[in-house]
Amino acid sequence: MIDQVLQQYEYIKYMVGHVPSDLTTENMSDLIHMQKEKERERFLRYLFLTESRKLKDRQKKAEKSAQYQQFNEQRSERTFGIFDEHGELSYRLWGNTLMSRINARCISHLRTEPKLRYASLFGQKLIIDLDYDELMTLSECRIQVRHIVMMMVNNLSYSEPYDIYFTNCDHTKPTMKSLEKYYETTPFSQLAFDDHFLSKSYLDAFNKDQLVYLTPNATEKMQEYNHDDIYIVGGFLDKSCLNKPASHMKATREGIRQYRLPLDEHVVWGSGSSKHLCIMHMVGILNSLKEGNDWSTTLQTNIPKRKLKDNEVVLREEEKRRVAYLRRKLSIEKDNFNLSKLQQQLL
Repeated sequence: MIDQVLQQYEYIKYMVGHVPSDLTTENMSDLIHMQKEKERERFLRYLFLTESRKLKDRQKKAEKSAQYQQFNEQRSERTFGIFDEHGELSYRLWGNTLMSRINARCISHLRTEPKLRYASLFGQKLIIDLDYDELMTLSECRIQVRHIVMMMVNNLSYSEPYDIYFTNCDHTKPTMKSLEKYYETTPFSQLAFDDHFLSKSYLDAFNKDQLVYLTPNATEKMQEYNHDDIYIVGGFLDKSCLNKPASHMKATREGIRQYRLPLDEHVVWGSGSSKHLCIMHMVGILNSLKEGNDWSTTLQTNIPKRKLKDNEVVLREEEKRRVAYLRRKLSIEKDNFNLSKLQQQLL
């Protein structure tokens, strides 16, 4: 298998050149686990584009650093120290000042810590089920990780954020492996990792009577938001749009209540749009409902605009249907009038 991967790497490198300059051990491991040549080709192109982007970023950073260094060297008025040339206190930039520099990381920590503390003490619990790695490709797992990071950041933007738990975490599988590089970033670095990333199932950690699995294949529709329930969102990203009822089958097997969101009742979908929502959008919808918004406002705000039909198109279609209905009605009334007139003539 290794020889096959290397042959494909050399072939693509010779034909189009869209391959990375080097393959790490992790890259080789990922390529070996891919069964299809097309999938390996897409992954090599992804590595090539990622490497090219990082190279451009490094070049831009070096250029900006050189420009800044040149700018500082040309500034004749710039002096250092809290005293001027006469020995007096100098209140100026690069001198004595009451203001200290606070970097973006410190500000982010100051904003994040109170929200996380509040969520841990008083927030409603929310579960992300990471038990679907076997049903996703490697690229889907990595896209899922990016959605998790954005979901965690967006959750803290609400006034009453969720206390989010991850269950069925397996550190040998792609999702948790890809998530490792974010452990030192906000807000993951401020979480009690062992308490929020659980290797066990949610059935072993929470009261089963409170659990509600949100799945698109459920037969029962979610009517209203319940602040006492613990909602479960499946960490399953299906880019192939095969509509696999994985979460529905799992919830049915475990005997957990399950609901689906009333999407079709409040949203007009665009042609060819997938009705599947990632966990980032699902948590946004739940947060909006928790704040008291109605279904229409919540769904219109949190579902990506590319999935929805444009409002002007919807209004034009409704006008066409109204005109067609009026024409049919007038036609029926005209036919009835002619029929009654003919009957009177016969009598």
